[in-house]
Amino acid sequence: MANDAIMVFASSATTVVTQTATVADGEVVGGDAELDNSTDLFPLATAVIGIPDAFGGTPAGAISLFMVRGDVDGTSDGTALGYAALDTTHNQTDPEYAEFVGSWNPDVNEAYIDTITISLAGVKKGKFYIQDETGQTLVYSASAITVKIHPFSFTPSV
Repeated sequence: MANDAIMVFASSATTVVTQTATVADGEVVGGDAELDNSTDLFPLATAVIGIPDAFGGTPAGAISLFMVRGDVDGTSDGTALGYAALDTTHNQTDPEYAEFVGSWNPDVNEAYIDTITISLAGVKKGKFYIQDETGQTLVYSASAITVKIHPFSFTPSV
């Protein structure tokens, strides 16, 4: 039907988290690449987590996704988590005022891929981080633990 709302996605997703080490329960990691939404200003995105090598046991909690906005006033980035890449060597366990944007809830000890929809309203640029709150480790063996952000919007169909 004409003028029904359809989704229009950015040409590609951005891999914003790439971790090549086992992530301990409680750790905050990520910020590996910046999402640049400053041209198209998409209001929404899918966030896809990939844990190819399972968990250290049966997960009993969430994996939380946080964002720190970049280019917040035309010249500055947000300061939470230092707007920097964090890996397991940083031993970061506090998201330090980063903006909570959603969570995934795995409940089986197996390779895990899942998607949530998040808001990018007002976001020109951003760095994303995950916090393992599963009570288990996110196991890295051969393939990286990743989060990909794929912005989208709605437009009328023709």
